[in-house]
Amino acid sequence: MLSRKQVIVIMSIAVVSFLFGTMFNFTTTVTGDSGSPWDRVWTRMDEIQSRVEILEEQSLPQGFVKAPAYDSGWTTISAITRKVTLTHNLGTTEVFVYIMGRQFRADSIHQWHDGDDVGYWYDLDISQITISGRKGSMWDQVRVMIWKIPETST
Repeated sequence: MLSRKQVIVIMSIAVVSFLFGTMFNFTTTVTGDSGSPWDRVWTRMDEIQSRVEILEEQSLPQGFVKAPAYDSGWTTISAITRKVTLTHNLGTTEVFVYIMGRQFRADSIHQWHDGDDVGYWYDLDISQITISGRKGSMWDQVRVMIWKIPETST
């Protein structure tokens, strides 16, 4: 024989099942859909899975930052003027610029503001940028990476 608690649990499950069934039947009647609401849920889940697969198939760079819109590669900087003008053709000045310098003698790479060997950029326009090492800079080459800054919607 069933205990009082077991009967209450079984009756509660039956009532909740009845309410869910009634709700789904009402939803189907009101919306005019001739299927279970669960069919719509599975359809949406299939759509999401398809979108994820499309994104995974695209050859996006791995990591937390997208590839730069412009990468100069290692470029020799003039030993006389200590500068080089590069053509990026990005069509905007709304950019983030990252500079690295390299010296052949020490075979070392420096980030933009690493130690005393400072490099900087100026004369940025929509197609070119000028990079300079400070007077006495040890840089023989520079590498410039530029990312476009997306417009924000307000």
